[in-house]
Amino acid sequence: GTSGLGGTSGLGGTSGLGGTSGLGGTSGVGGTSAASGLGGTSGATAGKVGQAGDDGSGGPKFELVTASGWVEATVECPADKPWVIGTGARSIGSGGLRSVVPEPQDSPNPETVRVAGRAAQMTMAYAVCSDAIGTQILQTSSSNSNSDVFCGTGMVAIGGGGECTGGGMLYRSRPIPDVAGSKPAGWRATCVSGSVTTYAVCVTVAEAFSDCHTERASSIGSALVTCPAHHTAVTAGGYCSVHGLLSMELNAELTKVNVACIDATADVNAYSICCGDRPD
Repeated sequence: GTSGLGGTSGLGGTSGLGGTSGLGGTSGVGGTSAASGLGGTSGATAGKVGQAGDDGSGGPKFELVTASGWVEATVECPADKPWVIGTGARSIGSGGLRSVVPEPQDSPNPETVRVAGRAAQMTMAYAVCSDAIGTQILQTSSSNSNSDVFCGTGMVAIGGGGECTGGGMLYRSRPIPDVAGSKPAGWRATCVSGSVTTYAVCVTVAEAFSDCHTERASSIGSALVTCPAHHTAVTAGGYCSVHGLLSMELNAELTKVNVACIDATADVNAYSICCGDRPD
């Protein structure tokens, strides 16, 4: 009989699917670069410059004030420095001086300086003005052309003057004692003739006036005296051996005093009371 048909070859099993290759791990995301740290904020802008503080007390302030007039002149201190500390005077010509007087007006403190010369002469009055508190005028009179006045205990004389009556001329107006380097305790005034009234401007020896002393210079006809460094010339005084004083002038910087006599051959002493401590 015919050979039976060979059985069909069984289908070969399909090749098993190869395992899919495992997905490669994704590359790790690179770490993000760290953000730069925030820089500290700049400090706040500088604050406004503050207003300058008030000046420290630094002791009293001084100012030289002058006025001129025919025969007589009166100078008044300004409102911010109302008190007279010291005096000076000048006869504009050759007549000489009859009076140099610190005077109170509306209070016990001296506020003006009155200067008188010989008739028919121009005169100039000088006032050293200050905001110092506690100044006072002491005065005394004498009929013998010479008189002294002294400040009280615990006070110093920082100025003065004199007034001649009866036609006399002033030839001495200076501190007591008159030795260079001494602490002024009073004032002496002398006239060529007639009677005299002497004035002293006194102040308590507080810190501002604890370093006040007399300076003196001598010459013929005229003399110039200078205060040491860091000191203020607060008043002018003078002496002439004959005829009388022509001028006792302070310079604008309050460092020097110039004294002149009517007679250019007279012995002359120039005096200044010098007080520290000025900011030179």
